[in-house]
Amino acid sequence: YWGVLQKVVAAMAWVMMKTMRTSGSESLAGASNIFLGQTEAALVIKPYLPKMTQSEMMALMVTGFSTIATGVMAVYAGMEGLSAGHILTASVLGAPAGLLASKVMFPETEPSETGERCHFETKRTATNSIDALCTGASEGVMLSINVMGMLIAFVAVVALLNGLIVWPQHALGIAAPLTIQQMLGWLNAPFAWLMGVPWNDCPFIGQILGERIVLNEFVGYLDLSNFVKTHPGAVDPRSVTLASYALCGFANFSSIAIQIGGIGALAPERRHDLARLGFRAMVAGLLACYLMTTVIGIIL
Repeated sequence: YWGVLQKVVAAMAWVMMKTMRTSGSESLAGASNIFLGQTEAALVIKPYLPKMTQSEMMALMVTGFSTIATGVMAVYAGMEGLSAGHILTASVLGAPAGLLASKVMFPETEPSETGERCHFETKRTATNSIDALCTGASEGVMLSINVMGMLIAFVAVVALLNGLIVWPQHALGIAAPLTIQQMLGWLNAPFAWLMGVPWNDCPFIGQILGERIVLNEFVGYLDLSNFVKTHPGAVDPRSVTLASYALCGFANFSSIAIQIGGIGALAPERRHDLARLGFRAMVAGLLACYLMTTVIGIIL
C-alpha cells in the first residue's frame, strides 16, 4: 500500500536487466516472482503479455517455477530444523537462476518491445493503511487454509498410491516392500550428489526432491523437517541446508496447470504458447534450483 514493494521490485528488475541483459518485461517478472506467486507476478506485466516474445514467455514461466511466494516462504521458514535465512536467500537467487536457465533452453531470437525498459504500474485497492492491513491478514488466512487443504489432498494421494504399490508386494511375501518415496530417492540421488550432498545422505535427499516434483515443495519441506526432528543427527546439517535450497521453487507438475490456467486467463491468446512451453519451463525451473544449490554447495 505504501509503495515499498513496488520500489524494491523495480530496483531488482533494473539490476537484473543491466547485469544479465534481459528485457524489461522478463526482468520485472523475475523480480516480482521473488515476492509474489506464479500467477500474481504475471499481473505486474499484464499489459505486455500479448506481445511478449516466446523467449520472454519462457522466462516468465521459468522464474515462476524457480522461486516461491513470500506467503508460503514464511510457512516453510517456521518449520523446525529449517533456516529462514537460507530459504529467503534461495528464493532471491532463484530469479536470476531462472532467467539464466530459461535463456539457455530458449535463447532470444526476436526483437522485444521492452528491450530497454518496462514500467511498473499498480493500482491501490485499499482505502487506507488499516484497510490494507486487514486485507493482507485476510488473504494470509486464506492462503494458510489453501496450503493445509492442498497438503491433506496430496498426502492422501501418496498414501493411496503407496497402498496400491505395496499390496501386491505383500501378496508376494516381500517383507520390506518398496514405496514411491524410495523409488524417487534412487532416481534423484545422483542429482543430490552432484549438488554436493554426501553420498550416504543422497537416497533420503533424493526422495525429498522427487516428492517435490511429483507432489509439491510443501510436502518435501514438511518431510525434511519431520525427519530432522524425529531423527536428530541422522542427516548432515549441510545436506539439510542444500536440500532447503533445492526445494525452494514451484517446479512441480501441478504448477504447470496453475501457470497455464492463471497466465492464460490474463492473456487468452497466449494459452497455446503456455501449454507448449509448460513442461519445458518446469524442467528449466527445476534445473535452475539445482544450479543455484550447486553454487551454494561450493560456497558452504
